[in-house]
Amino acid sequence: MQRLVMLVLLCVTSPAWSGDGIDVTNPEQVASLLNIQDKLDSVSTAVMACIDSGKAHAVCLCESEATIIDFNGSVMALFDTHPTLKDQDLVSFKGPDDSWISQSLAGIKQQAAMALSCP
Repeated sequence: MQRLVMLVLLCVTSPAWSGDGIDVTNPEQVASLLNIQDKLDSVSTAVMACIDSGKAHAVCLCESEATIIDFNGSVMALFDTHPTLKDQDLVSFKGPDDSWISQSLAGIKQQAAMALSCP
């Protein structure tokens, strides 16, 4: 199960290769993308901590439901606020420490569209 979570995260957040995707420099878009990255990190941390405690992946997703719903809402807000990003796949932008961050918006959109099956 840990491998599944890591594989999903690698698909969503991946290294950029020369010529791939677009570079985002608009400060408002960068702020929104950084917010998505923070939310994604929160989901990953919560789910991985739960899995590390010995619980099943599905259980951990449900225990992290509020964090996941927050992430999903932020993704929808990103595309509502910045519709030009809706059709982009890979975007790269500078983080607060001037390092480049790459995100697969197609992967993020797909993750946000997945429904949880929690009791």
